[in-house]
Formats: sequence, C-alpha cells, structure tokens
Amino acid sequence: MSRPNIFLKAMRDQLIMVLSFGLGSALMAAIVLGVYPSYRESLSDIEIPPALTAIFGDIDLGTANGFVTAEFFSWIPALLIVYAVIQGTGVLAAEESNGTLELLLAQPISRTRLFIEKALSIVVGTLAIVLLVFPGWAIPHGAADIEVSLGRLFAATAAIAPLVLAFAALSLLASGLLATRKDAVMAIVAVAVVSYFVNSLGQAVDVLEPLRPASLFYYYHAERILTTGVNLTGVGVLLGIAAVASAFAGAVFQRRDIGVVSGYRWMERLRRPFRAAGFREAPGGGEPT
Repeated sequence: MSRPNIFLKAMRDQLIMVLSFGLGSALMAAIVLGVYPSYRESLSDIEIPPALTAIFGDIDLGTANGFVTAEFFSWIPALLIVYAVIQGTGVLAAEESNGTLELLLAQPISRTRLFIEKALSIVVGTLAIVLLVFPGWAIPHGAADIEVSLGRLFAATAAIAPLVLAFAALSLLASGLLATRKDAVMAIVAVAVVSYFVNSLGQAVDVLEPLRPASLFYYYHAERILTTGVNLTGVGVLLGIAAVASAFAGAVFQRRDIGVVSGYRWMERLRRPFRAAGFREAPGGGEPT
C-alpha cells in the first residue's frame, strides 16, 4: 500500500489561502509606496495624538519610515496571524472534527510523520506568503522616490515570519489541548488580542509596561524595524517559542484520542468530580440531584 504524501496534500489545500494573503499583502505594499510621495509634504507637519502613539509607537508620518510602518507594518502582521490561526487549528483539528483524521491514520503513516508534514506545510505556507510580498515592494520602489532601501523593506517583511510561526505553533498546541477547533480558535484569538494591546498600550500606560515582554508582539518591534533594523534577539525568542510550542503540540497529538466526539470526553472529565461527590444527573438530562 502506497503512503499518502501528506505535505503535498496540505500545500494544495492551502494554495488559495496562501495566494490570497500573499498577493493581497503585496498589493497593499505597492499601494503604500505608490501613494507616499503624494502625501509626503502634507504629512510632514502632522503630530500623532498620544492615543495613536500608543498603538503605532513613536513614529513620524512625515518620513518614509514612519509612513510605511504605520500603513503596513503596524497591521499586516496581525492579518497574517489570521492565516496562522486558520492553518494551525485546521490542519489537524478540522480533519478530526470532519472524521477524516481517523481514516488518514488508518493508512500506513505514523502520527509523528503526519504531524511533522502538516506543521511543515504551515512553515512553507508562511514563507511563501512573505516571499509573495517582495514584488509589492520591488516593482514600485524605483519610481516611488522613497528614502527606505529595498533591502530594509525586504528584511522587515521577512521579520514578520517568526511572529506568524509562533502563533501558528500555539494554534497547533491549542487544537491538541482543547476539545474542538472552535475552542482552539477562540483561545488563540484571545491570546493574540490581549498580547497586541498589552504591547501597544504598555508604551503609554506605566502599569502595563512590565507586562510587555510577555507579549509576542513585543519581540517584533514594528515601530523601529525600518529605522534600527531587525531585532535578532526578538527573532530568536519568537522562533524559540514556535519550536517549543510545536514540540509540545506534537507530544499532545501523540497521546490524543482521535475521534469526532472528543468534546464529549472533555465534558465527561468535568463531570467526574461531581459524580465522585455523590451528584448524579436527573432523568432526562435535567439538573443534577
């Protein structure tokens, strides 16, 4: 019996998504470079209110660095995290909920290989999206009369990948720990939202400042990436989080009971302490007695 190529199947399944996120981001990059010369003079005297400074960081919209950061690098990473959550919770949890994962594991393929190839497809998909953005910078750069070098734009774009991979790995872990894909999505979205606002507001609110290192966005440094370059320490931290979370996710997947009714098993675990205390369900599924 031939072994199915899980990696190629996973790449085919996400092809449209990768092209949509990649080409859409490339289009936004081209638009940002294209419109900047028209707004350069009008933006030179604008002062960013403190409330927006907390979100965008200390940037000057009158400069090319500040404009590109505010109009692209401040929000595109959050958009690509959507891809990470969809793929991270979907490559395994979605197949389990559809009942296809059990059939797949019935083939001559180990859980280890299945997990590695599925996870590798997310890594390749993330890198493909980032690479697709590059033409969005390169094509209009020569005619845009912008002070930012093409190399620095490429480096700043590539630095998005570790952040996306960290959230993808956490999504894989959540999909293994929680009962359903819906639960995993809700958990990671909550982590992403809290992480984003802790890092952003921590720049302006003293109470939140000590919490910023706990945010994954803290290690991306969107507000400084075009002026000071990529923070290699931050890249290392994000890749480290991605590696550790992936390792835990793989271990959880090895021990997970595969089935379309996994959510009921979690509910059963929650009921055990009540049954041990002498509670029992009323006839017909009513309130415990």
